[in-house]
Formats: sequence, C-alpha cells, structure tokens
Amino acid sequence: MIWHILTVALAVTGQSVQSFKCGNIVTRTSDFWSNAAGVRVALKVHTEDDHSKNSHQCESDYTLMIVRPDGTSTENQMYSVIDNWGRPIRFWIDGFAAKGHKLIATTVEDGSWQLLVYDLNGPDPGPEVYGLSKKFLDALSHSCRDSLRAVG
Repeated sequence: MIWHILTVALAVTGQSVQSFKCGNIVTRTSDFWSNAAGVRVALKVHTEDDHSKNSHQCESDYTLMIVRPDGTSTENQMYSVIDNWGRPIRFWIDGFAAKGHKLIATTVEDGSWQLLVYDLNGPDPGPEVYGLSKKFLDALSHSCRDSLRAVG
C-alpha cells in the first residue's frame, strides 16, 4: 500500500514548483536534488502536439535525468500523458526515501495528482505511480492542496 512507502504531509521542502500550460514545444526542468551518495536527479517535462492525425491534443513526456558521481548520466522517460491543450501542469521533486535509494516526485495535470516513486538502484522498469483520489483532494482546502507534499 502506498501509505507504507509514503506519508503525505503538509511540509515545505524548498523545492520550487514548475508550473505551466501544456503547449507546443515547451520544456521545463525541476531543480536538481542530490542524495548522500552524490547522485543528482531532476525531473524534466516536455510538451508538444501528440502528432496524431486530427486529435488536436497535447502530449506531456516526463523524463528523469540522473547524474552519477562519476559524471555519467542517463535520461529515463517515465511516462506520457495525452490530453487537452492548455491544461495546467505542475511538478516537483519531493525528496528521497529508503536512505536515498528511492526518489519521490509529484506531478499534477489539470487537478489529477500522481506521486512517483523511482528506485535509483533498480533495473529501471519505470516509477511506481500512485494517484491521489479526488475524494481525498476534495476534502482539502485549495491552499492545503497547493502546499501538499510527499515525504518518505
């Protein structure tokens, strides 16, 4: 269960929130975070036309950028969303859990919240993705939702 991995809290992490509307050829990157082993990570979101004939939708691609202490780096695309043009997108890195081995990040697209847990030592099958229920989010005031962060 998600609550064994994460505790959702109203905490300020210092991570700046990236916020923009889905549009053609837009790229935003979170701040880089480092764990105790010196691995640096950032989350990049790129949006553009979904290139499907007559669909007229906007695709957002989420990529985890990893820089190891030896300077080598990888970019791992985690997932994509295809939906309406102009939808609001927010994302940030919440921090690390499991002694720095798991990265926790949050994405919000048009009010739909996803918590991502990415195992930095794993074989890269992608993140575990947990959606926050509409019922839970509706129980929070607007200001509480805006300051909601996940902590490990």
